[in-house]
Amino acid sequence: MAEEAKSSGGDSAVVAAQSHGADMSSAGAAVISSDAVQNPGLPPHRKRVTELDPKKEKSAERAVYSLFYLSIVGSLGSVLAYMFFPIETGEEMAIRLHTVFVGSGMALALLALGIGAVHWGKALMSDV
Repeated sequence: MAEEAKSSGGDSAVVAAQSHGADMSSAGAAVISSDAVQNPGLPPHRKRVTELDPKKEKSAERAVYSLFYLSIVGSLGSVLAYMFFPIETGEEMAIRLHTVFVGSGMALALLALGIGAVHWGKALMSDV
């Protein structure tokens, strides 16, 4: 049977089903459970503070774009640290400086980007 399934190409599913004794006439029949979980529906939309107060919305916008700009600063700092603290000499202090400054720049960039994205999603993005 396995050789038949390999050689027949597109009919392999039919051959496999017939070899296991499946009845092809009842394909698509579903079992409907009587104790299925009912759909609870969505709760009513609650307005956020930023939707109610324009001053708080502007404050949230400023916080989000400040975090995104801080992410850009961290990225540039990481690139500049990579250029200005090279590991050419192989000295222990050069390796430490390189690792600390490049890692700090990357950490600042990724942390600010993540916090900014979460804050944007929770405070400003529409959920209606």
